[in-house]
Amino acid sequence: MSFGPATSVLRSALGLSLPSAAIFAYFYGEGVLSGGQAVTFWLLSAAGIAAMVARHYVHLGRIDHAIRQLEEERPEIAVTGPTGKLGEIARAVSRHARWLARQRATLRLGLTTIERVLNGLPDPIIRIDEKTRIVGMNRPAELLFGKGSIGRDLVRVMRKPEVTEAVDAALGQGRDSIFEISVSGQVERVYSTRVVRLKEVGPDETAVIILLQDLTRIQLAERMRGDFVANASHELRTPLATLLGFIETIRGPARGDEQATDHFLEIMQQQTERMGRLVEDLLSLSRVELAELTPPTDRIDILDLLAKVKATLDLRAQGKGMTLNLVDGIAGIAGRTVIGDADQLSQVFQNLMDNAIKYGRNDSVVTIEVYRESMPPPSFPRSPDGAVAVSVSDQGEGIPREHLARLTERFYRVDKARSRYLGGTGLGLAIVKHIVSRHKGAMTIDSEVGQGSTFTVYLPSAPEVGDRARSEASEEPRSVSHNRNANVT
Repeated sequence: MSFGPATSVLRSALGLSLPSAAIFAYFYGEGVLSGGQAVTFWLLSAAGIAAMVARHYVHLGRIDHAIRQLEEERPEIAVTGPTGKLGEIARAVSRHARWLARQRATLRLGLTTIERVLNGLPDPIIRIDEKTRIVGMNRPAELLFGKGSIGRDLVRVMRKPEVTEAVDAALGQGRDSIFEISVSGQVERVYSTRVVRLKEVGPDETAVIILLQDLTRIQLAERMRGDFVANASHELRTPLATLLGFIETIRGPARGDEQATDHFLEIMQQQTERMGRLVEDLLSLSRVELAELTPPTDRIDILDLLAKVKATLDLRAQGKGMTLNLVDGIAGIAGRTVIGDADQLSQVFQNLMDNAIKYGRNDSVVTIEVYRESMPPPSFPRSPDGAVAVSVSDQGEGIPREHLARLTERFYRVDKARSRYLGGTGLGLAIVKHIVSRHKGAMTIDSEVGQGSTFTVYLPSAPEVGDRARSEASEEPRSVSHNRNANVT
């Protein structure tokens, strides 16, 4: 026992022994006890009292230690030793300590769960105190504004007057607000911002919550929808205006002029066919988009499908003195089997071959090659069975690099006049993109001005079936690696 507790025990024992000292002094005065006997008995009683005080002092020390552990959130499992009322107090303290420990563990688990939920939300959430200081934010907010923003004043992190005014209104008047703001970065984003005043200030001093919802994709989709409607209206309005003009001419100034009538009717037929192709592509695009979330299930020999598409376009290619050359770069039937929709994949490769014929030079060769690709582009989803690639290469004028990223946009054309002259609707590659997306594939576009263009479609290979497929797949397939700088769609 240290000096401090010993002194306390001695003082307590001497204090408690004073009544017995008075009794022994009385007996000494009456002559019952001698002076030595009185002192001896008093010392013995004081020693006994000191022993009892010391024992209780130890138990009280244990209780005090348990309470200190409780304050430090490290409660004792139990306080042993005391009996009687002191023991009951000690056991009550131990039970209370264990109960508090369980409550703290439950609260920590709840707070951890809430924190994980908030961090898992895609929308940024910022917590503000009554001094407009940021006291916390979830992970999306940290990624947007930086983790070092915690502890800083809101105005230094979000330099948006409308946000500051809304927070001031929430703190001063308890008024919630909702509005839109734009946040600059690598890509400018638009957020729906909601400022909410809490009814009570939180334990971390949170008084106001700012919730941000990213509207960039929604606004982009709305803009694309508006552009699509405008472009479709424009594409239909032009041939309709042409038809209306020629009809008025035939019924008016050119009435009875057979030569002019025949010429105008030929142009009207061309414009009608153009509108028909546009309407058909619009309907096709709509059907593809509706089916995009439903994955295909049929097993297709991609080389056989390409051969059939090629056969339908051979005559058209011959009209320009061109040759369609189909190259099989895969050893074995199993290696060129994909899971897909035959009609849609036929539409993909018909569009690509048709474009190669349209924009390729006369008397040139269009090469269609099928091969296994061991290094598909990053946009290609991981597939346990690898990728089958189909490339369509022409020897045309090529496409400037600045246009490559936009080729799959609806109605986007590099040369609008030439495209319309050749009968293009501006929707073919958009249809291709959506079909490839439905098949969990990818497409790259590589082009050199003056050299030609190569469009490559990557499709997940179908899983092998049967011993024959496994034996054929054991043959080492040829792997072709194309230009990694190609535009990926």
